[in-house]
Parts: sequence; structure tokens; C-alpha cells
Amino acid sequence: MAQQRGGDLHGVLMLIQLRSDMLNDAVREKIRLGMEKIGSHDKSVEIIKGEQQGLWDLFENTLAISWLCDANDDDSRLMIARDIQALQQAIAPLLHKYCATVDNDVSSFVFEGRIDGGEQARESWRTLFAETLLEWHRRNS
Repeated sequence: MAQQRGGDLHGVLMLIQLRSDMLNDAVREKIRLGMEKIGSHDKSVEIIKGEQQGLWDLFENTLAISWLCDANDDDSRLMIARDIQALQQAIAPLLHKYCATVDNDVSSFVFEGRIDGGEQARESWRTLFAETLLEWHRRNS
């Protein structure tokens, strides 16, 4: 999406970690699809399954939800903020619906930053992802 757009963009990344041992592929996909339907602004909803070993195992069962808008689009930023609030309220009920969990089985973090449009978009998203993880860790330490 950002690769097709030029100029300064605003990216928002929401990471939701699901700490439940009862998540199989089917349950993860139902949760992902449920989260995808919530809100009014275009977004990407992906889940990191954690089948990898080592470092990537840290992200097991993490939803990565991202939004993109023009840097100065205040209306879109407000819609994204509303979507984030709706998603934060919906995740616990979705988990309860598809698997037996308790409320503390979920933690989330939202971080925003500048995204370069065009060819630099991929690197901008990588940077935003890294900054999000660092800030989430800093606030939880």
C-alpha cells in the first residue's frame, strides 16, 4: 500500500500478544478475521504464528495490525484511533469465544511514526516495527 503512494505518510502499528497455549491455526485465523472486520479504516491484520525458533519465537501468537494514512490527514488519524479503541475492546471477547482464556492472556501496544512512500516504504515499516518493539519493552520494564 505505501509502496504505491508517494510522500510522507503516517503509519500506526498495533501489536497484540495472545498468551494462550490453546491457539491452533484455525483459532488464530478466526481471531484474525474477527479483528479484520472491526473498525472503519483500511488496515492490515496479520498473525505471527511463532513456528520459527530462537528470536522469532518471542512473537508467537502476536497479531500485527497496521494502518496507513497521509501525514496530515487528521480525519483518518481520528478514525484509526477509534478503530484501535474498538479492537482493544473486542480482543478479549474474541478469545473467550474461540478458546477458554482469561483476561490477562492478552497484552497490546500501539506505536505511530512516519512512513516514507514509494521504494522506501518497506524499510520505513521495518523501522517502525523495531521502534514499536523497543518502546513496548521500555514501557514494560
